[in-house]
Amino acid sequence: MTTLPDLDRLLKAAGPLPADRPRYDLEAGQRRIAEKLAALAPQTPPTAPTTVHADARRDLRTLATVVINEPDAYETIDRLVDGWEPNGALVFGCLLDLAGRQYSATWWWQFAAGAGSHLAAYCLYLHHLRMGEPHDAEHWFQQAPPASKMAPSPPSPPNCPTCPATPTSPPASPRPCPTPPAFPAPTAHCARRSTTCPARTETAAC
Repeated sequence: MTTLPDLDRLLKAAGPLPADRPRYDLEAGQRRIAEKLAALAPQTPPTAPTTVHADARRDLRTLATVVINEPDAYETIDRLVDGWEPNGALVFGCLLDLAGRQYSATWWWQFAAGAGSHLAAYCLYLHHLRMGEPHDAEHWFQQAPPASKMAPSPPSPPNCPTCPATPTSPPASPRPCPTPPAFPAPTAHCARRSTTCPARTETAAC
């Protein structure tokens, strides 16, 4: 049995350990904790939907910029004040969207699309796509024309007022055509504009 004097003697004889204890590395501990938290965190969602939304946002901004920079854009807005002007509603909606008033822009686009503006319907398609509303986007996509119908048609060639027009349909009469008269030689004026005049027909309509 150890008595109190023996304990006092042992405590007095006790000294430091022969080797110093290693100090705790605080930075290494923080790194280990961060690694464990990262391993337990849920995986990040796929980036595809975000990319689709970003593409729609960029495309709509580009389209709205093109619309408001058309030569007659502001004249159509003036006509919107006095009456039914779908193009004016389209332009005004694009201005609101570029100003950050997205929901106000959709009202004017719906107004224009209901009046027959296919371009306004396409704006609504892009708007709902960027907002993550695929069902509404699909609805307005069905109202927009194909890309081929949205492209402008090539201009028709100008007509020469001094040359006869080329017939575009066969004669309606069933009786045979008489022998066509000889056409006089083209005038100097028509010869100079031969690049824009349609060719003379060799048969006359009945």
